[in-house]
Amino acid sequence: MKRDRERDFAAAQVGVLTIRFLHEHLANDLFGCADGLRRVIASRLSSELGRSAYALGR
Repeated sequence: MKRDRERDFAAAQVGVLTIRFLHEHLANDLFGCADGLRRVIASRLSSELGRSAYALGR
């Protein structure tokens, strides 16, 4: 968990968003997880951060 957190912070410093799903959520609510991920992607693409990351090919 500590290493995951360190990697997440390192990724965030360069503008990469890390999203983690618990196995139980994927197993029991796959469509809910997919919907949440779609909302995050839509939000990121509509924000300045998302547009600049998309332009860089991230």
